[in-house]
Amino acid sequence: MARMLLGVLVIAIAAQAQDTPEAAFARPLAGAVTIAPEEQALEVGIGLPSLLSVAYRHGLRSGLDLGVRGSLTAGLDGMILLLVGSNLAMAPGAKLQGLLALRLAENGRTTLGLTFEPGVFALQVTPVVPNPQPSMVVALTLPVDLRAAVALTDESAIEVSVGAPLWFAPSFAFRVAVPLLAGVGYEQVLGPHTAFVVRARGGVAALLGGGLAPEIDLRGGVAFRW
Repeated sequence: MARMLLGVLVIAIAAQAQDTPEAAFARPLAGAVTIAPEEQALEVGIGLPSLLSVAYRHGLRSGLDLGVRGSLTAGLDGMILLLVGSNLAMAPGAKLQGLLALRLAENGRTTLGLTFEPGVFALQVTPVVPNPQPSMVVALTLPVDLRAAVALTDESAIEVSVGAPLWFAPSFAFRVAVPLLAGVGYEQVLGPHTAFVVRARGGVAALLGGGLAPEIDLRGGVAFRW
């Protein structure tokens, strides 16, 4: 009888261990929580300024992910409203970034983490004047985000974030922008390896030479993990 009870206990513990990774999937993949070592994740989303974005990440070790993100973008990296009433027309651009996610602390269902996504973006700018001369703007972007994620249930989670997506464009008028953004996000598990993710951020960007510009970042999509 004792051996039978011991066997049942071992089976129950093994089943619990197998269930844990799927329950933990509820926590935001692109937020504060890193994935397990050797695990992989892919997120595909649409929004503004990223009209289409694809991000891949790999669990390098516990609490550390590395990856890459590619995006088709609109406007000056979130400063969409800056173009309203201006004499500039901008074609959609492209952005390529590295991705580093670091888990700083974890306490029960709450996790704090940091993401860093250095990269470059490029887009064509055309003045709205007779005989315009288009020019290419190439910028270095260095976004840093501090994120806190809370798993509401085994199938849903919310996150709050504060970020400073600094960028530097030597060929553009104000050259340097230092945005400060605050945001929220929500993730809902759809299946054992799939989740729906939506995020919204907003704030202002301080421009070199003076002045402020409103900035937004809206994104929704689907995340896969395996």
